[in-house]
Amino acid sequence: MLLADHPEHKQSIEKTVDWVIKNMEYKEGEYTYLINKVPLIGRWRINVPMIRWGQAWMFRALSEFYSKTC
Repeated sequence: MLLADHPEHKQSIEKTVDWVIKNMEYKEGEYTYLINKVPLIGRWRINVPMIRWGQAWMFRALSEFYSKTC
């Protein structure tokens, strides 16, 4: 989905990007692979850098967002 084709979704996309950066970035440029809620423990995160999946797809999504809005 291109942001230019769907301007009505811009606010929703911006909120999602803000949430991702606040909740899933654990080091600058490194993102949590998974956040799960586990009974009695709470939030459980997998912070193993998985470049082929988590890092690569997150980088692509954020790059596309910023290239369309800047």
